[in-house]
Amino acid sequence: MNIGKKGIVFKNASVLSRQTCPPGRKHPVYYGFNYVTGGCVEFRYSAKETYTLHPGDLIAVFPDDPFLLDGDSFRYQFISFNGTGAGDFFTAIGLAPEKRAVRKVPVQIRTLMNQIIKAGMENRTNPCFFLSRIFGIGDLIHQTNRQPVRKQKQSYPELIKLIAEQRDYQQLSIANIAAELNVCPDTLRKACLKQLHMPANSYLTQIKLARAKELLVSTPYKAACISGAAGFGSEKHFFKTFKLNTGKTPLEWRDSEKSSRSA
Repeated sequence: MNIGKKGIVFKNASVLSRQTCPPGRKHPVYYGFNYVTGGCVEFRYSAKETYTLHPGDLIAVFPDDPFLLDGDSFRYQFISFNGTGAGDFFTAIGLAPEKRAVRKVPVQIRTLMNQIIKAGMENRTNPCFFLSRIFGIGDLIHQTNRQPVRKQKQSYPELIKLIAEQRDYQQLSIANIAAELNVCPDTLRKACLKQLHMPANSYLTQIKLARAKELLVSTPYKAACISGAAGFGSEKHFFKTFKLNTGKTPLEWRDSEKSSRSA
């Protein structure tokens, strides 16, 4: 899915409960996601629009769209953001005031939210870190909202790419992807050799490089930031791998790509 990644500014993230966020009227000023992790919480926008959410459910929050929060015992995580592209981002992933609740979202969303909250507590300021995870959450919501056309078994290379996207390109190896798929790593290696005519590790590297190229052309962030967002273990490894595959450094490749597109 190609979503607009410009004009979004991360604002805040935290964990709330009845004790820290008591029931009552709430007046959000930013866009955001509220993900329920415990208890039962009710978001009431009107007599006819009430959402009772349980652990694993998520609701979209829109600015200047007040709601009444209620629940005997609840706990949820939230992240908020704003900017000129925030509304388009929500539209792209299938969220709207008339369709704001998403039931039983993928557990990876909680992982991404935890990473954002922890980074906020550590006073991290790298915008690429926060935005890549917000977009990762958006992709997962989009996948959940999308109506499947038909059931079709995915190939192992397709599953490798899907898991890379779901994990936001973090902590990727053929061994841990195999563990998530509950198969032997050799199964993935043989599948990549048979279907793609390349080793599985090489295919995984190509996936990371494709993500890095996407970020190089769509964001102004430095190569060091993009290195982590694309799942490379270190900036040095990223530069070496990128130049080996393209013949250019990341910044040289970005400049040449901009020149060719403006020509």
